[in-house]
Amino acid sequence: MRMTSRTKNGFTLIEVLLVTVIIGFVAAIATPAFVKSLQGQRLRQATRTVMACGRYAHTMAVSRQRPMNLVFTLGGSQINVEEGPPLKTTVAQVYTRHQLAAITNTPDFETLATNRPPDSTPATPASPPRGLARKLDGVIVKKLARGDDPGTEEAGPASVRYKTNGTCTPYEVTLADEDGHESVITVDFLGEAEHEEK
Repeated sequence: MRMTSRTKNGFTLIEVLLVTVIIGFVAAIATPAFVKSLQGQRLRQATRTVMACGRYAHTMAVSRQRPMNLVFTLGGSQINVEEGPPLKTTVAQVYTRHQLAAITNTPDFETLATNRPPDSTPATPASPPRGLARKLDGVIVKKLARGDDPGTEEAGPASVRYKTNGTCTPYEVTLADEDGHESVITVDFLGEAEHEEK
């Protein structure tokens, strides 16, 4: 007589239930930590976005030789970098003999001889304004303090101006997420930024 051995294929019900309970237990422990990590990531990403907008405003002010405004929507999540009005500067004008004679009402010899009108300089067209807009995901701009001003938390737009030499009024921006965690970004006179999470 020959004996046949039966091999066992598959898992028993007890083994399947045990593995399911272990996976459920690990998921229950890991999920809150994962959710907390995602919430912290939003605040860190918003902090990087605000710092990048400040660097962009600084760079554009210097390269275009036009002031740039960094505009925050307090109580909201919008940040804009907008071109500001040009600075009022006095530029020395160079005149030809004809233009000088026309301004001073004293004709010079050549104007009398040829009887032609004074030269005119064509105007250079203004370049179109450039800007940048960013929206922070799940994070609001809570407060903006400029210079010695303690700052405001009133809803609405508030701005910081970057000058053509790259400097700005020192400022401090407070960002807050839905859970009340905050990140404070401090920017000095030269536009250098540091941040601290609270």
